[in-house]
Amino acid sequence: MGQDTLQPGPLRVRQVREVLPPLYHAARVKTPVLLMHGVEDPYVPVGQYMQFYRALREMGKEVRLLLFPREGHGFREKEHRKREFEETVEWFKSHS
Repeated sequence: MGQDTLQPGPLRVRQVREVLPPLYHAARVKTPVLLMHGVEDPYVPVGQYMQFYRALREMGKEVRLLLFPREGHGFREKEHRKREFEETVEWFKSHS
């Protein structure tokens, strides 16, 4: 670990904020949010999506969450890719 990663100060605080899960940025969300997530994502735990979703809902922000079983980081199943596309198109149609 480099010495610069241990020093406190404004730069360190900003660096930490940039890597925090989206939950820590929920209060700054200004637009409606469509979340689509693979339940078996090895990189982003589904729990992080659930926390972000709940935080946005509790703040009265417009949010929709779709979870896709058997999917990881990106969707592979044809029906899931089709639904992802359709949901995205409908979301933008209703929010433009």
